[in-house]
Amino acid sequence: MIEVRITADLKGKAKTIAERKQRENKGLKNYNPEIYKLDMNNRWYTGILGELVFEQLLIDNSKQYKYESLHAGKADEGDFTIELKDYGKFKLDVKTCSQPGYVMMLTPKKAKRYPLYVGVRMNGEVAEIHGVARQEDLYDVTKPKPRIPCIGMRLDELHDIAKLLGVML
Repeated sequence: MIEVRITADLKGKAKTIAERKQRENKGLKNYNPEIYKLDMNNRWYTGILGELVFEQLLIDNSKQYKYESLHAGKADEGDFTIELKDYGKFKLDVKTCSQPGYVMMLTPKKAKRYPLYVGVRMNGEVAEIHGVARQEDLYDVTKPKPRIPCIGMRLDELHDIAKLLGVML
């Protein structure tokens, strides 16, 4: 796991992007406020903040990438395109856990699939980048409340994020 400090700049940028996406009405499909702990603004904010934290890690490690989500402006488009030595380009989706006690990286079963997923967990003023999983590593998970069919992986089961950085261009 790698910790990244959440700066005021990252928070401000995430807030601006989340507000823009809300104004453009590019929300999550089938969002039901009765079953989610965070309202729609906070869900966008938390997810975007996780993406920006991962982007900061890439910048800090001089890695090449294209931040797709920021430009596409809609859910289910994949967040980043990265290039791995000897393997080519891959889409990567950042999954952000909003609470320090959350232990699972989840994505709905019916959501679009990506070759790679990065698990980030918010923990106060620090974001914990727990690791990476391949699509085929994810397994069926059903959240107790609400019962949403998901696939996911425990954060402590993810592959070392430093290994991913080591094979990135």
